[in-house]
Amino acid sequence: MEERLPCRSRADFAAERILGHLKDLRKEIPGVRRNEDIEPLHRMRVASRRVRSALALLGDAAAVPASAGREVRTITRRLGAARDRDVQIQWLVSFREGDAAKGDHQGVDRLLLRLRQERGRLQPKLERLLLRLEEGDGIARLEEHLHRQRLAASLGEEEPGWVAETCRRAYQDLGILAERLVSYEPYLSRPEAAEQHHAMRIRAKALRYGLELFSPLYDDELDPLADRIRKLQSALGEVHDGDVWVERVDRFLEEERRRALDYLGHARSLSRLVPGARAVREDRARAREEAHRKARELWERFAQEDLWGQIRTTLGKDVVPSAS
Repeated sequence: MEERLPCRSRADFAAERILGHLKDLRKEIPGVRRNEDIEPLHRMRVASRRVRSALALLGDAAAVPASAGREVRTITRRLGAARDRDVQIQWLVSFREGDAAKGDHQGVDRLLLRLRQERGRLQPKLERLLLRLEEGDGIARLEEHLHRQRLAASLGEEEPGWVAETCRRAYQDLGILAERLVSYEPYLSRPEAAEQHHAMRIRAKALRYGLELFSPLYDDELDPLADRIRKLQSALGEVHDGDVWVERVDRFLEEERRRALDYLGHARSLSRLVPGARAVREDRARAREEAHRKARELWERFAQEDLWGQIRTTLGKDVVPSAS
């Protein structure tokens, strides 16, 4: 196991945390390039999201330029498009082999073909992105900047009170993230509020990554709380996936109808695809309904356990004066 150097200032802590996520991002490049397994791309996307979170919460401490954040957002977006297709393809293959009736296969196979074509078109863009990362770009400059921060810290005296100051800011910043998440509570009772559910998932993810980012300063006591938020994020992610699938199937049928009209002059062939497409749509709509129910149950449990109070109390240790 690689030994971690002790941090000596808030800037040093910020550099150490951001560099760790950048290292996780870079180590997945060979696997993403080979494109033999979907997991390297997934891990690289998660690492890029963690870098974005760390930059948002600690970028000022390490004097990171705003351009670095834009660079990472581009990486996350490129990886996200490919990851979404990978997950959809994987699920559709499983559905065909398991739950799909034989009469549904033509529609499922055509949808699978279109998804694979879309994923194939994304790979060259990914490879150009990977080449930029390897040859040196804004990310390389960010890494160089952060390494200089760490070197400067190692040559100087430890900054007095830096841990307390970092925890104080974490208490404030993560408190705001928690409030933003809680503000979406009214939408959980509205199954049709797809846009708000998706936004709520993004807020949950931001809070979770923030808790995990600062957890080393709290003897890892934030990790179990972050895991609770992760479960909500996962449920809301399944809700969003269901919304995406429903929209994707509707668009697929319309695109196939247009193709048939363009090439054949009629759309009678579409009837062979409709049963499978509808089977996929209905399955994903049911899964979406179940995920929404699960998200509501988790939220109710959070209230019963006073999760938000637990988060505030843990973050506020040695920050908020005791009432006694």
